[in-house]
Amino acid sequence: GVMRRFLFGVAAFAFAAPAAAQTDLATKFGARESASSVSLSPDGKHIAFLQPVKGKGTALFVADADSSAAPKQVTYSDAAPWQMIWCDWASNTRLVCKAYGISNDAGLLLGFTRLLAINMDGTNVKSLGQRESSRSLGINQFDGDLVGWTADDSGAVLMSRNYVPENTIGTRLAKTANGLGVDRVDTVTLKATREETPKGDAAGYIADTGGNIRIMAMEERADDGVLRGITRYYYRIPGERDWRPFSEDSEAKPGMRPVAVDAARNVAYAYGKKDGRNVVYRVSL
Repeated sequence: GVMRRFLFGVAAFAFAAPAAAQTDLATKFGARESASSVSLSPDGKHIAFLQPVKGKGTALFVADADSSAAPKQVTYSDAAPWQMIWCDWASNTRLVCKAYGISNDAGLLLGFTRLLAINMDGTNVKSLGQRESSRSLGINQFDGDLVGWTADDSGAVLMSRNYVPENTIGTRLAKTANGLGVDRVDTVTLKATREETPKGDAAGYIADTGGNIRIMAMEERADDGVLRGITRYYYRIPGERDWRPFSEDSEAKPGMRPVAVDAARNVAYAYGKKDGRNVVYRVSL
């Protein structure tokens, strides 16, 4: 669940080499990480990770956690234009990967992200994004992001989705939702159920380990729509839908920034400042 992603990670450190071994520093320090985005399946039996391949490409590998057998390549991206940036488990057999790409639109470079689901054997690849429409009143650059995992092994995930309204002229079927909302999406059938109504100022959501949306981030804007650099966080107590103030964070006045919620203990984990250093707080909800 969320806590699995929050606590499980691998860090690599580079140290200065002796003077006699400094001839190949460009090769050493210019190399990409041999493994990144390492994640453990919910049952603990498999490990998924990304690894660089020839050129600028990136491959997804899966390894047995209790075996010395070589990891198996599941899929890869060649960075033309899509590049995988992370993968994680939606169930014990299905993975979700996020890819990033850049499109040249008449000289304007636009960044795009897409979410894909794939079985651990490389089969049944599905796009988790919304279908684009010719009536859309804007560009859907971002599919959304994962904000939580369901408590069962169904392969469903909780996704934040950016809803773009459609032109209503000549039709009564145009979509009017606008802003960031949350859907529960089955990564196999793609069936989606609305969990949070889209909100124009919403910037992100966090689900607890039980699959319930517990925290929402809102970005403050000026009257002309420009962001003011202030993020306000809100939380819910179990069984309620109303939002309560949690914290306020800005560069001028840093506050606590929540990153995960433990449903069993009913606490949030948040980054904050103390004596000039970054710390992690546990906050009762």
